[in-house]
Amino acid sequence: MEEATVALALFLALHGEKPPRARRYLGATQGEALAGACDWVDANAELVECLRDSPSTLVRSAFPLEPVRGVFGSWFHRRKRMSGSPPIPTPTLAMEKRRHLEEARALVDEVLGPPASR
Repeated sequence: MEEATVALALFLALHGEKPPRARRYLGATQGEALAGACDWVDANAELVECLRDSPSTLVRSAFPLEPVRGVFGSWFHRRKRMSGSPPIPTPTLAMEKRRHLEEARALVDEVLGPPASR
């Protein structure tokens, strides 16, 4: 059920719908699961933006996900990001970094042999 409510919460966020509109059609347990899923989606607003703007990016690479934070945690996290902390790497950068690491690993294995033989 949690996976379905996360999908519903993502759908609502992508289409600009309010969760109470969908929640009125759900039972108590499903409504609580949707509330938790909406909290998670709110904590990952960049995921929703990426899904809206370039969904193919999410298919090709990893995307950093944020945990659900309380009121103060959200405020401090938002403040920290606005104060000049380094931006979260974009999925394409993560994919490029992974490619470089794989190339370096292949070069090391070529010179030193596979990890099992070292």
